[in-house]
This record gives sequence, structure tokens and C-alpha cells, in this order.
Amino acid sequence: MKKFLFSAILLTVFFACKEENKCADSVTYTNDIKPIINATCAISGCHDGAVGSSSPGDYRTFADIKKVTDDGKFKNRVLTLKDMPPSNSTGPKTLTDAQLELIQCWADKGYKE
Repeated sequence: MKKFLFSAILLTVFFACKEENKCADSVTYTNDIKPIINATCAISGCHDGAVGSSSPGDYRTFADIKKVTDDGKFKNRVLTLKDMPPSNSTGPKTLTDAQLELIQCWADKGYKE
């Protein structure tokens, strides 16, 4: 019984560590995140930089989105609260699990351009 318990704990630790390292170092705004942002955030009436837009911020460039990644607002709204995009969005109303995982990896790796 002790051998079984030890084996189960060892396997759990192994897979937990393996799961933490699922992010590729190559996740960047330009190659991976920008297409998500363009399709779900930087749409008409949202974070598109248009005068009179109801949403603050222009997310069409890395320099613009960097402001909200640096202060933690992006991570809070997208990954913690998961209330972006909002339910009244003119575009997609949610991010897919794959998009959220990619954004989480981008955050974990330091929001590389």
C-alpha cells in the first residue's frame, strides 16, 4: 500500500510540474496575441482607438497594449475576472480556452513583443 501511495504521489508531482511548463518561450504579441486582440478586442467600438469609443485604450499595437499589461489591468480583466470581451461586445462575447491559455502563457513569459 505504501508503494502504491508513493507512486501515486510521485506521478502527481511529475504531471503537475510538466503541466506548469506547457508554455512555449516563443509566445509573442506580434505572432500569437495580436490576431486574438484584433478579432476580439480591437474591434469597432471597443479598443480600436477610435474617437468616442466606449472602451479606454487602443490595443492595435504592442506599445499601446503594453500600458495595461504593465499595470496589471489586462491580466486582471482577461485572465482573472474573465469579463473581457464583455457580453455586450459587437464581436465575440468570450475567448476560447485555447486563446485564454495562449494569453496566460504570454503573461507568464513576460508579455514579449
